[in-house]
Amino acid sequence: MRIDALLAELYTKQAGPFRLNLSRIRKLAAKLGNPEKNLKAIHVAGSNGKGSTCAFLFSVLREAGYRVGLYTSPHLRHFNERIRVDDAFISDGDIVRLYKRMKGMMGGDETFFEITTMMALLYFAEKSVDIAVVEVGLGGRLDATNIVTPLVSAITNISIEHTGFLGDTIGQIAKEKAGIIKKGVPVVTSATGTALSAIKKVAGRKHAPVHAPLPWRKAAQGVSIGQYRNLVLGLKGDHQAGNAAVAVRVISLLQSGSSVAIPERAVRAGLKNACWPGRLEFVGKSILIDCAHNRAGMDVLEKELRKIRRKKVMVIGILEDKDIGNMMATAGRNARLLILTTPNSGRAVPPEELAQYARKPCLIVPDPQDALREARRLAKKGELIVITGSIYLVGEYVDPLHRRQ
Repeated sequence: MRIDALLAELYTKQAGPFRLNLSRIRKLAAKLGNPEKNLKAIHVAGSNGKGSTCAFLFSVLREAGYRVGLYTSPHLRHFNERIRVDDAFISDGDIVRLYKRMKGMMGGDETFFEITTMMALLYFAEKSVDIAVVEVGLGGRLDATNIVTPLVSAITNISIEHTGFLGDTIGQIAKEKAGIIKKGVPVVTSATGTALSAIKKVAGRKHAPVHAPLPWRKAAQGVSIGQYRNLVLGLKGDHQAGNAAVAVRVISLLQSGSSVAIPERAVRAGLKNACWPGRLEFVGKSILIDCAHNRAGMDVLEKELRKIRRKKVMVIGILEDKDIGNMMATAGRNARLLILTTPNSGRAVPPEELAQYARKPCLIVPDPQDALREARRLAKKGELIVITGSIYLVGEYVDPLHRRQ
């Protein structure tokens, strides 16, 4: 089976509504020998910042000399980005081989994310990783990754998202994300208020200690987090200090509770060398890309754009089940012109619908590549092009932009 045919078959399983249920992946895992049972892992959930937190953790553990697996979603450009061990993404050959091995044991109704999660767990077992950093896909309690029992759990923050699946309130959504908490396993969370109360309630029933991120502050030479002074972070944006503080607290719990040795030099080098493409990333001097995929993410981007005293042309595409009205209002605060386009997803909001929420002049250009060409044509000298919204949209540009610059 060729990789293109395999992925075409796999992507067909993304069609239709989400079917959140752990029974299918548990059955498949049992047939495959339950590779998750012997996996040492860190499990990370949250509305925003979970990918960045995973990137920090992965980088620190790598600097400490461990063999580390990383499972994240969605990918920006290539499916292989979802699964990596150390410096290498999973190869096309391994994707084909693992899918063939799994296919004969599937019941036929497994979802795309269940299959990719099982593929990652099998791959990490084969590669004998010392520790795996596993990002939750959607929610937590019924997410396919929740068959993992980690050394430490982390929940970055909570905002309104996926209301059709997780609930209509912050408390309901927090409760769903807190479903990753396991009996006696410590959890680190940067959630506050109602969300924190909901998480603590779930953790209390499971006798799981709840920890706040290490205190942090901006310093003259960088960021200070806990006992670590003047840290340099590889990921840009003031909000990344909060994500790094979650990661460093997780690291401290690994050191104290799991005998994982992580020297200070590894923490410093890991935070500095962390890489998470498509997040407040400048491509040359004229283009900024950022996966502000929900309201909270757009709020963070808006704060960062305020610091850049240049007029902006913004290319934006959003998926359904987001807070479209508020996202569009926030986007418009920093844009002279909005170019509305269509992310490569069946859940993309038509740009004509986005236009109904636009509070700045806008242009509808359905094709993402045409949208970028229009942005380049219409941007005046000295203006910044900002590409944002869905991760699927940003992924349309990452490789071409890097090749071009």
